[in-house]
Amino acid sequence: MGGRMKQVEVGRSQVWGINKWNEIWYREQCTEGQQDCDLTTTEWTSEPGVLSWIAASQKELVWGIGACDGVNKVWFQGTIEGDTGEWIAVPPQKMIKLDVGRDGNVVGLDENAEIWWRTGISPVLKQGSTWDSQGNKGTFDAFDVTICTTGNSFARGTDNQFYVRTGVRQDNLRGIGWTVMTGSDIQGPAYLTCGLNGDLWTLETTNGKLYRRIGVTRHDPDGDSW
Repeated sequence: MGGRMKQVEVGRSQVWGINKWNEIWYREQCTEGQQDCDLTTTEWTSEPGVLSWIAASQKELVWGIGACDGVNKVWFQGTIEGDTGEWIAVPPQKMIKLDVGRDGNVVGLDENAEIWWRTGISPVLKQGSTWDSQGNKGTFDAFDVTICTTGNSFARGTDNQFYVRTGVRQDNLRGIGWTVMTGSDIQGPAYLTCGLNGDLWTLETTNGKLYRRIGVTRHDPDGDSW
């Protein structure tokens, strides 16, 4: 493998990475019930193309942001057993970050600090149909965004506030609005990510401290404290 990884994403049966030259790499990981798998001995495999960002889900779906055309084009790949599939261009929204939930739902952040939701995603049309604004610009500019396995979305604003998406239900996963998350004194830019069990984590960039949000559930996404 050439160059150090600058981003790593874990999918259902593969680990994906992008190195400092924006080259795409992946390695097979242990499948459920496999007894003789040793991740330290599996090899990294090069994938054609270059990406500035990659996002993987537990549904064998991989999304990426192109790095060579200068327009941050979004790409989608639905992986198949034994075959990584082909990359499909998803026009027209330009993004700087994407995140994919376990069920395949996708949120994106564009260069104007606006958050977007990918609509029309289904088992038949896994890449969805259109991008729908999440309406944060009237409330805050976003620095980062993530979506959890519970279906809840969270954002970090440039105002140093954390935000949680409200009105998220099984029949309306995109929600209806944003509200400030209570009980936070974390300062400066902070990145967000979700674990497989719905845990919400944030990395405070000024001091490198990692925090986990306590008490986050599907019915109480605000949680209690960091």
